[in-house]
Amino acid sequence: MYPHRIRLRGPWEFEPLAATRIDATGRIIETGARLPAAGRIMLPVPPRGSTLDGFRGRVRWRRSFHAPRTLEPHERLWLVVDAADYFAQARLDGAPLGRHEGCFEPFEFEITPLVRRRNELALELDCPREADPARKRMLRGTRETLALDWSGGLGRGAALEVRSVAFLRGVSIRTRLDGAGRVTVWGQVVGEPGMRLTLELTLAGEALATHAVEAAPEGVPFRIESARASVRSWRAAGSGEAAVYPLRVELYGMAETLDVVERSVGFRAPRFDPALAAVIGDAGPVPALVRDIDALEFREGPEAAVAQIGAAAAAHAGHAVIASLGARAADAPIYALADRAGVLLQQDMPLAGGYATLPALRDEAVRQACAMVAQLGHHPSIIAWCCHADSCGENDELDQAVRAAVTDLDPTRPCLVR
Repeated sequence: MYPHRIRLRGPWEFEPLAATRIDATGRIIETGARLPAAGRIMLPVPPRGSTLDGFRGRVRWRRSFHAPRTLEPHERLWLVVDAADYFAQARLDGAPLGRHEGCFEPFEFEITPLVRRRNELALELDCPREADPARKRMLRGTRETLALDWSGGLGRGAALEVRSVAFLRGVSIRTRLDGAGRVTVWGQVVGEPGMRLTLELTLAGEALATHAVEAAPEGVPFRIESARASVRSWRAAGSGEAAVYPLRVELYGMAETLDVVERSVGFRAPRFDPALAAVIGDAGPVPALVRDIDALEFREGPEAAVAQIGAAAAAHAGHAVIASLGARAADAPIYALADRAGVLLQQDMPLAGGYATLPALRDEAVRQACAMVAQLGHHPSIIAWCCHADSCGENDELDQAVRAAVTDLDPTRPCLVR
């Protein structure tokens, strides 16, 4: 079954190239500061305590790998970087693959025509210091304010994926409870044109819908909407069961399964106070308390963070305790733990206030915010989005652009500006 994922674990070579900062015009410049020594790190473990700890600048990461088994005529090989911080350039055996900007989302490049028996992957990552904290250029959210994690790196590693001639990209899921459990799934089908392909949507093993689709190298959008008559409502801990269901999106073609996306979802009636001062339950509004758990999660791990938020909820009878989360990778385990435990989350966008008024930055902020909503929107524990990770100064144009895009993409949750 596709995709076949081969993680590029083990030792990565790193070489600091330049200490950098972003000047008042948004340009990245070299500072001439002394560089830490080059070395080797086992990834995906973050290199706290290494020579890179706290370094802000450009670093080249290198990893050699052998090509996987001989590819079948209908198979393609992709390089997937799970997350990199912040400006990334990728090369394979010296050939440029492309660029990426951001700190939490995965990105990918097809390498089928470039791969050889033995290959060297080079990722050049630049995480400059911000010269003016009141006019930031990078959208790093709490990574910039907490400084508890290492800066400018490849903490989650990379992988090779053997995919079939057609596959799913950017699959997003939204659910709501409206008499029945309603599911909306959308994304793209990428692949060779002219094939007869079918999408099947199942929930808890029950087939909800099938949909004929087409593919194209640049991707063909699809959208499926369906419902299941009987589902249990997802409820926060203390007010009922945090019911979750396995959901599966399967792409068929060439008499086989070409790709599968699996998620756990919940169904919750969209009833929230727009300012999130209260959560509206069956018995009426319940006052809300927001608690920041970023530092707690980094220090003690997601299991401890969820357990402590659950304990706080039990200790504050008559209140809805909401955990505030900064920008993070979409598959971080804290979301699945919160879904199962009935913990309420407020998800911050990768913003922390004090940004430059650059049109390109506004567009990038909107892109990253939409990527976060698309990746995380299926989690019932997330009850609101928030434009800022803290209460710094606001950039009204940027805030409102992000809020409008997020509200359009997910009208079932409030999007806060604070």
